[in-house]
Amino acid sequence: MKLPLSVLIASLLLIFPPLYSQQKWRHLTTEDGLSDNKILTIYQAENSHIWIGTDKGVNRYNGIFEESSLSGSVNSILESPSGQIIAREVSVNNAVSINLFDGLEWDEPDFFADNDITVAEIPQFFVVSGGKFWLSAWYGLVSFDGVEWKLSETDVDTDWLVQTPDGRLWSESWQQDGIISFNGQKWNLEFNTDNSLIDGVITNTVLATSNGMILLGTDEGLFQYDPILNIITDLKLGKVNVGLIYESTEQSLWVGTNKGLFRLDNGKWQGSITNQIINTIQQTDQGQLWVGTSDGLYRFQNGEWISELDIAVNCFTELSDGTFLVGGNDGLRMKSLADETVAMKTLLPGKLTAGLFLASNGTLWCRSTAGILSYNGLEWTNHGYQEPNSPSYFWEFTNIYEDRDGTIWFSNTGGSVLNYKDGTLESHSVGGWTYGIAESSDGRIGVSGRTGPYIYDGDVWTTLTGYGTAQDDNRNFGLYLDEDGLIWVNGNQGMWLYEDGNWTKTLDSSSKPIDSGTSFLRDPDGTLWAGAGAGIYRLNTEKKWEKSVNVSGGGYQATGGGFLPNLHLTMDGTLIAISRNGLLIYDGKQWSKHPSYSLVGSDVLCNDHFAHGFVEYPQGVFWLAT
Repeated sequence: MKLPLSVLIASLLLIFPPLYSQQKWRHLTTEDGLSDNKILTIYQAENSHIWIGTDKGVNRYNGIFEESSLSGSVNSILESPSGQIIAREVSVNNAVSINLFDGLEWDEPDFFADNDITVAEIPQFFVVSGGKFWLSAWYGLVSFDGVEWKLSETDVDTDWLVQTPDGRLWSESWQQDGIISFNGQKWNLEFNTDNSLIDGVITNTVLATSNGMILLGTDEGLFQYDPILNIITDLKLGKVNVGLIYESTEQSLWVGTNKGLFRLDNGKWQGSITNQIINTIQQTDQGQLWVGTSDGLYRFQNGEWISELDIAVNCFTELSDGTFLVGGNDGLRMKSLADETVAMKTLLPGKLTAGLFLASNGTLWCRSTAGILSYNGLEWTNHGYQEPNSPSYFWEFTNIYEDRDGTIWFSNTGGSVLNYKDGTLESHSVGGWTYGIAESSDGRIGVSGRTGPYIYDGDVWTTLTGYGTAQDDNRNFGLYLDEDGLIWVNGNQGMWLYEDGNWTKTLDSSSKPIDSGTSFLRDPDGTLWAGAGAGIYRLNTEKKWEKSVNVSGGGYQATGGGFLPNLHLTMDGTLIAISRNGLLIYDGKQWSKHPSYSLVGSDVLCNDHFAHGFVEYPQGVFWLAT
């Protein structure tokens, strides 16, 4: 079975199914817990929490929709530099208010009522600058530093707020009769709009471009203000009602109007997506341009707009994990994004991440130089046990295992193995470094190690001596405790079997490191597989190991050039092997390289030779530690 994956690269790699495949959009409505089916805005906070603004309040979404005390129309959700979540709400009587989330509930700060402050309704009503959050309001400019709200220049109204690349804040004021700039202390009139091209027009939307121009989208066309020359220019789009202006990363200018979408190309306007109201334009981290209209969702590909959804789209956003959320008038739609192999960043503390594991309760565990971390779907928790900064040996001790009672085990340095249960991290001394971890049918825990393996009966650790030879490096990296009492061990002395108190070497080689390995797996058909430096093996009916595929030819020198593949079963039952050079897939007859094989490469996985850092979470989404 072919496993389609693409790769996200950072301290973690996230691997997703292809975006433009036959994957369906998931549709969520009020029946799933939304406050209202009309969605106006979607925002993902820095802590990964997802906020959905609807026509009747706001919901936080983490797999379920949390109710809130807000009941009005929430058309904008923001985040201050200090991390507070802010929502702009329009009540049933059209009063505009600002609400702050304190971690438990929403509330309008007394500051706004005490000072009779009304926030501007235009989309561009806020700016983050100088570590503060600035709001455009009637009769003043409001700032918030995370603790205190302040009102500046109470005799100057501001209709909108943008910041040019030079750091200045700009707005338009009917009291000042023109375009004004803020120097941090007071407003200055820069351009008098009386008898100008924009005298009497209504400004719907504003954009400060990357080259310092200020574009004004009005009910009578598109105009440009040049702060250097101090002039207003008609950009000759015509007398159309402009509702949206967007500048892409390659500095292309897109304008949404009541007559469709336009793009400025070599000084001329080119129209597209006609006879639709353009509600939102956004570019993903991968550079894919999307447009939401009154009639659908479109993506820009090879110079054309391709239809993805034929519903009214009010807003959309791409989450940090690659999920695409679309808000319309009939609820929320979501779909995982990926097209071929795409690289982007995801944040996780620690310069080196080398172990990942998904527990049965849905918690994602990670072993990093920053410590032992867990992820609950919203945020990471560090449980301590921080390692030195990127030690050369760290990747050896990053195996994670869950036993049948839910205890999480971690291999470790310093002659110990760790486990986590009931909120407590505990260290067990076994007398040597530990690598692989397994459990027998009767509940015993087996751990491979420098001098092991070591067996734990719940009370006492016992070392099974005799693997390899006393004169050489007898490190054993992987083990498997079979149901019939057999113990398979793989390491620097090759593959050995422990049966009835005796050791037998079952996989011989003229070069001992060539067969060292770390991974065992029994597939749904009952076949036992082993990953080793020289290849991937399977155990036949005569209890002899047969090589299924050769993976030697490079990699960690101490293992004789092997890639030390780690074996996995995906949630759909596909057998895969992840190694230092990438992903191999088994179709039931033969192994093949996934297209990401060359992308992953040794440069990415140079510190994860054992490939412990690979997990599927949720189904069809794969994470790879680097």
